Amino acid sequence: MTNETSPYHIKNHDISESLKLEPVIRHFASQDHNLLLGVLKVSATGNVMDSGVYNNLEIESCLKKEVEKPFAICDLDLFKKDLQNAKLILIIGDNAGEVVFDKLLAEYLSQNYQVIYAVRGAAIINDAVMEDALKTGVNDYAQVISMGCETPGAVLNLCSQAFIDLFNQADMVISKGQGNFEALSDYQREIYFLLKAKCHHIAKALDVEVNDYVFKKNISNYK
Repeated sequence: MTNETSPYHIKNHDISESLKLEPVIRHFASQDHNLLLGVLKVSATGNVMDSGVYNNLEIESCLKKEVEKPFAICDLDLFKKDLQNAKLILIIGDNAGEVVFDKLLAEYLSQNYQVIYAVRGAAIINDAVMEDALKTGVNDYAQVISMGCETPGAVLNLCSQAFIDLFNQADMVISKGQGNFEALSDYQREIYFLLKAKCHHIAKALDVEVNDYVFKKNISNYK
């Protein structure tokens, strides 16, 4: 009705604030004795950059507190084992503001693997689209592609066939955020879900508390 394709101009603010914080984010990631765990924790912490859930968020003041919280579930050992046989890793992005946090994970993985970062096909709430992702520089470490869908989660039957084929062919898939968890948690392939449980429904599904951080492998009979 407004002829405005994307009314969530807050995305530009979130991206700008995250880029300003990138040195701080990198410092937090490097503080962990295990750099892989550090970049995973930072990527998960980026899930607070969700203006669809939080507003007036003082991200710098809460970042230190959030990044120091341990994962309630962390399948790091399974992840390391799967990395041994991987070549192509697909990361499914979520909110625009957290792409900078994801960039550190993509940078780490790109040293040894081909990394693809997927974003929404069109504007929906404050989720990242191609334009948003390119502003963050994540494309320096990953090929950025569109899922072809405009839903707040990777609803596969609404995604492009090219994305569906890539999703099925990737050696490993990392799914960011609640929307993607809701869309993909029952899909028959192995997926690593990296998110903050922001509501009781998702917390119950994961058997954690609200506001817990989760890095969980969805074990399936996918072949």
